[in-house]
Amino acid sequence: MSETPRVIRRDFGGKSSSEWTNDDIENLNIKTEHIKSFNDFFNMSPPVSFSNPDINKLLEINILDIVSEPNSFIRDKNMSWKIKTFIKDLVAVTRVHRNEESAVDDMAKTLLALFEYDDNGLTIRSRPIIKLNMAGTLTQANPDICIEETDTCIKLLVQEDKSANTTYNNSIRSRQAEPQLIAEAIAAYQSNCEIRKTLGEEDKIEECQEVPGITLIEDGYIPAEKTIVRKYIIPGMPIDRENIMLSSRHIKIIAQCYEAFKRFIID
Repeated sequence: MSETPRVIRRDFGGKSSSEWTNDDIENLNIKTEHIKSFNDFFNMSPPVSFSNPDINKLLEINILDIVSEPNSFIRDKNMSWKIKTFIKDLVAVTRVHRNEESAVDDMAKTLLALFEYDDNGLTIRSRPIIKLNMAGTLTQANPDICIEETDTCIKLLVQEDKSANTTYNNSIRSRQAEPQLIAEAIAAYQSNCEIRKTLGEEDKIEECQEVPGITLIEDGYIPAEKTIVRKYIIPGMPIDRENIMLSSRHIKIIAQCYEAFKRFIID
């Protein structure tokens, strides 16, 4: 006997992505699968070199020296503008503008540009508004950052994990980064399909799309078919992550992840 989908009573329609919680993900039968191995998640070993030589140069510098004496590096004529922008944003997010969302967003954009996620006709945008249609109700998704092709589809989403920030600890339950990112991925899929229709390219609409994402620290039913979201969490990270970018050891591991993750974005 086939199993009948379990009916639930929940006002699911009308929720924007910022209101999604783990309960909503469970009700949609979406499960996250934690891939512990770097090689298994990225389908490659941790890179020992980087496509942008600026990153190799940056990793040779003691990151604490950068933060303690940023002007000496900013005035160095041998430093590229991308490294100088990274230094400025690093000082802002760890010193001058701690716990400010705008500073974190600036840092995220700078990191993506440093790792050349805006190559090959891609554009890095902040605070985009994406239509989200759920349970017959039109609402919206608001990722912190997205990467999109100039005239077609969304390729990557970035959502800041505000629950890891002590400023937002009082609203952890209502601001969960992982469910929000999944909601934004659904909105991105819908947007990508709609753009294809507008361009008269219905034949290019894919039933399944891969929408990569990064987190920075009415009557309905549970679908019978489970959706799996694969995720990778850097192992061995300290509980207190506020100054994680100031650790030379950890920043190298983060750099390897950004370099490897780019293979999902750029063809």
